Amino acid sequence: MRGFAVPGLIPRLRDLGARPGLRDLALALVLKVGGSGLAFAMLTLAARAMGLHEFGVFAYWFSALSFAAVAVLLGQEAAIMIDWQRALDAGGPAAARAGLRRSARVVLLSGLVGGAVTACAGHLAGAGWLFSALAGTFSVLLAALVYGTHVARTIAGIARGDGQFELTWRLFPTAGAALALLASVPFHAETFFAWAVGGILVALGIQAAGIGAALRGASAGMAPVKAALDPLPVWAARSARLWLGGVLDAANQYVDVFLIGLLLSPVEAGLYYAAARLAALFAIVSAGLHVFSSREIARHAADPAGPGMRAALRLVGGATALAVGGGVLVIFVGGQWLLDLFGQAFHAAYPPLVILTVGVAAIALGGPVPAVMRLTGHEAAYARIAGYFVLARCACVAAAALAGGLIGATLASALCSLACAVTLNAVCRRRVGIDPSVLGLIGGAGRARETLP
Repeated sequence: MRGFAVPGLIPRLRDLGARPGLRDLALALVLKVGGSGLAFAMLTLAARAMGLHEFGVFAYWFSALSFAAVAVLLGQEAAIMIDWQRALDAGGPAAARAGLRRSARVVLLSGLVGGAVTACAGHLAGAGWLFSALAGTFSVLLAALVYGTHVARTIAGIARGDGQFELTWRLFPTAGAALALLASVPFHAETFFAWAVGGILVALGIQAAGIGAALRGASAGMAPVKAALDPLPVWAARSARLWLGGVLDAANQYVDVFLIGLLLSPVEAGLYYAAARLAALFAIVSAGLHVFSSREIARHAADPAGPGMRAALRLVGGATALAVGGGVLVIFVGGQWLLDLFGQAFHAAYPPLVILTVGVAAIALGGPVPAVMRLTGHEAAYARIAGYFVLARCACVAAAALAGGLIGATLASALCSLACAVTLNAVCRRRVGIDPSVLGLIGGAGRARETLP
């Protein structure tokens, strides 16, 4: 039996490797795993170089600046993925490039204004001008990198986009923290942001070169076509809905650390941030799958319940289930050891780590619901539901933090995340007509079903 099985297996593996979808999927996974591993090394080295209190200060500011970077994008990171494909279908490369220019101008202007406001807000909050300037610059450049990653992923491929976001910029603060540890010199939050600014500048340069090459290749030999863009009111309304959804996603990701640092102390913020980063580690594979699926969702957005969309989502279902199961086991068995990498002072983060791991596992099994709804024309419904849960999350986390400290805030955060994921999945099934959850896709529940307007 073995002699006959092996010759037949090799051609099958070759056929699988030749499928573009699987190659892109594998690349997205490799980049996400590598980037998450590098991010973990960056944070553990920074925690050891800073100490718990300083790391808490860094976590507080990093969360606030990451949220600001998403806010100033005005939804263009998601809008360009939709507009590029629509413009290509309607008017060819000329129309697509015109849409890209309009989107890029918006990001540039809003980013500069947002960076200046962030710097002034940091100074008013008590930070020095050097730290405030670095914070404002970091938020502007991070926004540009997020936008450039979505553009490059859509136009030039996953490697030229996500490779710079996941790997390149993180190498710099990682190296800075390692050098500080080796030389026994101080490493503060502003030092981290200085190294990060340098890394993002390098990543943006590489991204821009890749996008430029892809644009020149797409336009070569094409006859000029009049660039027909969506009317400004239509484009602005869609962008506003996408922006609101992106801001709500960012709030769900970063608001906890901000509130805990504000209401408790930098120490609790540092412990929670370490636990949250570790809890998210097992979702690395599912996050990489979502990078792949977001591009496929945008491609099949015109027929969300069709076979193309269902095939793309079903491709990620089994791998997500395996990743979640294996990751939960790793966290429960080796969680204390992983916390040791941050330092002995982070042992107190183990109970929050266990609580957050359960919550993140449930969310990961729900599948890429935000991307499905935002990229298939249901961004308003998504923003409305997510908005209610963000407000509820803020209120619950704040009340629980004041009443029960770090553990209370962690429980409130996990329960709110779980409730939001279950609600969004139910609405996605009803409105879009497909169940993107792992259980639904594996069990065949991802088949098209009647949708509501």
